[in-house]
Amino acid sequence: MDDAEGALSEGLEIASMNSGVRFGLMRILTQRNGPGDMAKAEKLLSGLEEELGETPDLMFARASLVIAKKDAGSLKKARVFLDKLIKLEPAQVRGYLALIQIAMVENNPAEVRAIAIRGLEASPNHTQLLLTQAQAEVILKNTDAAVDLARQILNSSPENADAIGLITSVAIRSKNQEAMSK
Repeated sequence: MDDAEGALSEGLEIASMNSGVRFGLMRILTQRNGPGDMAKAEKLLSGLEEELGETPDLMFARASLVIAKKDAGSLKKARVFLDKLIKLEPAQVRGYLALIQIAMVENNPAEVRAIAIRGLEASPNHTQLLLTQAQAEVILKNTDAAVDLARQILNSSPENADAIGLITSVAIRSKNQEAMSK
């Protein structure tokens, strides 16, 4: 990661007006999260936002930066940016997945399910959203719904190990021989 930062920093010196280089450096700094990295990333992101306005990529980057800071209320602040992102671009699946991650951290399976459903309204049949909703349904003890969602995944991806595993897990827990054979 240090090599990538060095290369991007060098590129930034050469082409300081290149927003792609600045965006790449900001992402690396956010991921590395070393001493002083967040301040540098914040400065780069603020400059990009000033220059480009509220784009989906920058809103997602802002939410990621807020989460990476890990301060009090960071998840709540990130949720605001992600909700804004989804309103701007409803088919932006990574926004829903990030909101789902926040709901998982908060141990809120009902919220996970609700977010997945919202995401599926905008991006029907998205495998990760279907699987996430299915997993939430299992936690909420809606196993029939979970199995239906997993089967929907298997209709388009018959080898999907996560969907197969979910159905198998539900069948074993239910001790239903008929369900296990399907």
